[in-house]
Amino acid sequence: MLIHKGYPLPSNRTLQRSLKRITFQPGILHSVMSLLHLKTLTMDASDKYCGLVMDEMSIKQALEYDVGDQVVRGYDTLQPSCEELASHALVFALIGIKNRWKQVIAYHLTGSSFRSKDVVKSLTTSLPPVTNLD
Repeated sequence: MLIHKGYPLPSNRTLQRSLKRITFQPGILHSVMSLLHLKTLTMDASDKYCGLVMDEMSIKQALEYDVGDQVVRGYDTLQPSCEELASHALVFALIGIKNRWKQVIAYHLTGSSFRSKDVVKSLTTSLPPVTNLD
């Protein structure tokens, strides 16, 4: 749509090169948290009120080699001692309460089931960086 109106947009390869610099390893997305911190500097105090939501989705079980990090991905990351292939992705996101915004801040790959205490542990490690965004 924007291309048809004459707006210059970066090519797919340019976007891929830019995204390659951002680390997307399972757990807290520290690069995203840093960018979110910069965004909060320009937000009104009331716009910073947010909720933490969690969602799970089914994924195809597979092992993939991450060329950038030189590591094999596809195993359960919520229970690292378990060598089960992940069949689900568990995603944590912040959503704005006053204004509509949403930002994924962490994710884990999980097997067919997981223990609630592992989710609580993941949440408690995710929350401290969120409360320090000011």
